[in-house]
Amino acid sequence: MKMTGAEHENYGHKIFLKMSRDLTARTGPEEFVPCRITADGRAEPLLAKSGYVSSLVFSDGFIRIPEDRETIRAEETAEVWIW
Repeated sequence: MKMTGAEHENYGHKIFLKMSRDLTARTGPEEFVPCRITADGRAEPLLAKSGYVSSLVFSDGFIRIPEDRETIRAEETAEVWIW
């Protein structure tokens, strides 16, 4: 967070929301996928190729996919870092 210019390292909030659809990831590295929060309070992944910064314009935060997970299924609860 310091590298982004935030005044405090714990800037932002972490919440837990149900997924609107399945989200598949790779086994191994921890991943963060841009998402938006739907009107009914679910996390909807915004899938885009890496480097597509424009997808961040429509996002409300990131879904965190832990290194030990490959898939987060629809209706499962996911950790979402919002801004």
